[in-house]
Amino acid sequence: MKVFRYSIVCIVCYLGLTLSSCRDTSFQSTENTGCISGEIEQPQIMYNQQVYYYYATGFNDVLPESYLKVGEVKAVNNKEKPTENFMACRLDIGQAIYASVEQGISNPIYLQYEDGYAQFYLKSE
Repeated sequence: MKVFRYSIVCIVCYLGLTLSSCRDTSFQSTENTGCISGEIEQPQIMYNQQVYYYYATGFNDVLPESYLKVGEVKAVNNKEKPTENFMACRLDIGQAIYASVEQGISNPIYLQYEDGYAQFYLKSE
């Protein structure tokens, strides 16, 4: 009787391990970040032929006085880096873009959100 129980337990364990490896992998998986794998996670936009990145500084900044609207997000592709002005990743089409009228390389640009603005910076090399 003991051998029979042991055999049944071994068979159930074996079937459980075998069947758990037969799962459907056709869906797009998400990793620890919550983003779909294969997609860019960091919001970014190309402006003035340079890519600006969002570094989690918040979405409720106040727009400085020297900044003017220079355009809007025209296209979004979360799988490839922006290659043209006003193309973006992880943003919404139509979001307003603001830049300083005294724009220098070190100045951030701002994108408008519901509760304020978010700063985007050039990547420091």
